[in-house]
Amino acid sequence: MVAALWPALLTGIYAISRRKEKLSSGDKQDALARAVADANAKSQAALTAALEKAKREKEEAVNKAVKAALEASARKTQEQ
Repeated sequence: MVAALWPALLTGIYAISRRKEKLSSGDKQDALARAVADANAKSQAALTAALEKAKREKEEAVNKAVKAALEASARKTQEQ
């Protein structure tokens, strides 16, 4: 009787441990997928913010250059 129960008991323990490993592996993959998605979302938000900042700075630089050109033109006109 003991000889018949040991293999069944050990097989059951082995199956349970393999199931736990498989579940933890799936949990790890899910956590990794969530982490990658979060990182992508954060990087996309940072990229969008950087692009908006660059656009504002470009507009400011263009406006400053136009203003300087207009002032130079006005000075030149006044000198004539």
